[in-house]
Parts: sequence; C-alpha cells; structure tokens
Amino acid sequence: NVFAGVPEGTIINMPLEKIIMGARIAGSSGSPLSVMKETVQMVADKKISPAIMLGALADMKNGKKALKAVWQNTITGKVVILPFAQDIGFEKIAEIKGKYSQLAALLSEGSYWSNEAEELLIEKGCIIR
Repeated sequence: NVFAGVPEGTIINMPLEKIIMGARIAGSSGSPLSVMKETVQMVADKKISPAIMLGALADMKNGKKALKAVWQNTITGKVVILPFAQDIGFEKIAEIKGKYSQLAALLSEGSYWSNEAEELLIEKGCIIR
C-alpha cells in the first residue's frame, strides 16, 4: 500500500491469527484523494515505482519480529509479511544481495524489489539460495 502509514507510536491490538485467517490491515497517510489518484496514475505511467519503498520481507513465523522492527523504527521502508512464504525469516531487501543469488539477480537496479523477484518467490514459496 503506497499510502500506508500511521503516526509513529500508534499501537494496534490485532492477534496475528486474524491475519493468518485472511484479515487485511490497511492504513492511510492521510493524503487527500486527489494526491492518491495522482500517485496511482504516476505508478501506472511508470513514472515512480512503489518497489523502492519496500525495505524487508518476512514469513508468518517472523511476522512479530517484522512488526517490531517497524514499531521500533529500525527498518527503512515498508515491510511485507508473506503468508505463503516458508522459511524466509525476516530479510531486509538490502541484505538479499549477499545471501540469495537467484533473487539478487532479479532485483531492479540491483537494489530494489521487482515483479520478477516476487514471481520467483511466489513460484518457489521460499527463499532460493
């Protein structure tokens, strides 16, 4: 979600079981609708890429660790918890390069998450070493 965001220090009490069962949580930065529409159009026109905002990936086993990193502001960018993924742990995108050569080869500009990297991860369901 390009617009996700809540004020720093905001705490939500949501059992992870709810997310496992398919609940989705979306937040908003409070941007006006006109700005959101303009941003979505810029993404569609490939003028900007939301992938540069992705800071880390986690599997469900490491969801709590990922959420804690967001809460403590120890990660730059957004964190995506992938319910389908197994045994990927909690990985910063910047650290994928040194650990996972197949995924690293698919990073956009060598540093950013890409559709191709995501497709490989979805296909395999785990980090490819």
